[in-house]
Amino acid sequence: LARVPVSRGVEELAAALPGPQLWVALDGLNNAENIGVLVRNAAALGTQALIAGETCSSPWLRRSVRNSMGAIFNLPVVESAALAADLSRLRARGVR
Repeated sequence: LARVPVSRGVEELAAALPGPQLWVALDGLNNAENIGVLVRNAAALGTQALIAGETCSSPWLRRSVRNSMGAIFNLPVVESAALAADLSRLRARGVR
C-alpha cells in the first residue's frame, strides 16, 4: 500500500532538475506491464523525468509499479493532460 506522489507541473519540474535534461515521453501505451518495463529502462539509462500523455495508462497502476521493480519511486513523473503542448514547452527549455 502506497500513496501516489503529487504530480508536479512540467515547468516546475524542468526548472528544478539540473541540466542537461533527458526526459522520456509516453504516448498511447495502454499495457501497464509495458509501462513498468519502460520506466525501469528509463531509470537505468539515466533519464531524469518521465511524462505520460493523456492517451497513456497511468504509470502508477499496480502492474506498472510492479514491473518497474520500484524504479518509479526514484523517477519524477508528470501525468500530462496535453502532451504535445508540454513537449513544446520542454523543447523551448532545451530538454531532449
